[in-house]
Amino acid sequence: MVNSSPFESEQELWDKGSQLHSAWFEFASPELKNQYRESESQRRTLALKMLMEAEVRMHLGDGEFASFGFCTLPSLSNGPVRIPAFIFKSEAVAVDWDKAEVTGLGRRFEDVRVVRLVEGANENDDFAEITSDPAGAKALKPQSRGGRKGYYLQSCEVLKELYAEHPAYRAWSAGRILEAFNERYRLKFTPPGHKAIAPISERTLRDYLAQYRQESAETGSN
Repeated sequence: MVNSSPFESEQELWDKGSQLHSAWFEFASPELKNQYRESESQRRTLALKMLMEAEVRMHLGDGEFASFGFCTLPSLSNGPVRIPAFIFKSEAVAVDWDKAEVTGLGRRFEDVRVVRLVEGANENDDFAEITSDPAGAKALKPQSRGGRKGYYLQSCEVLKELYAEHPAYRAWSAGRILEAFNERYRLKFTPPGHKAIAPISERTLRDYLAQYRQESAETGSN
């Protein structure tokens, strides 16, 4: 990338970005968007919206999408700044899609907007060319990096519910909790009228548990 691009500055990138309250749909996968459009029940629509938000948040955490907003905590920024990708990986951070706010880890960003990075770009680049046109999503769609890390946020919700109902599960290994976890996972996230979603593997759940416990220890959450 060259530095003479008209979208070089954070202000210009923010100007061209999609507002957070619509980014969950614009930047979601075509498959989920099609299912959302065809949804005929409120319950299914809400479940799909949750999946789309989690998918976009995953890509923000991976640095494949970038976000910009006005930092209001711990101090007020002079203009829009790039939000670090790690912010979106933390369970302690809340994303309010409707208010376009990201809050947590002692920081708050308001009027947040999302942009799509070109392939090969990352947040260390001097410039990241973007497009806010969903029609360009196919050409710029990030390549899969393997694994099921995109379902970590949903898995955290399941773990919270299971731990609240069965405190003894907190000391259980991934192998012991796997059956109960996947039963709740499928019940919670399978859209009504659709084939049950694929279960989380024991290896993936083991990784999720390690990350979840580490984040819980760091934030003091239960």
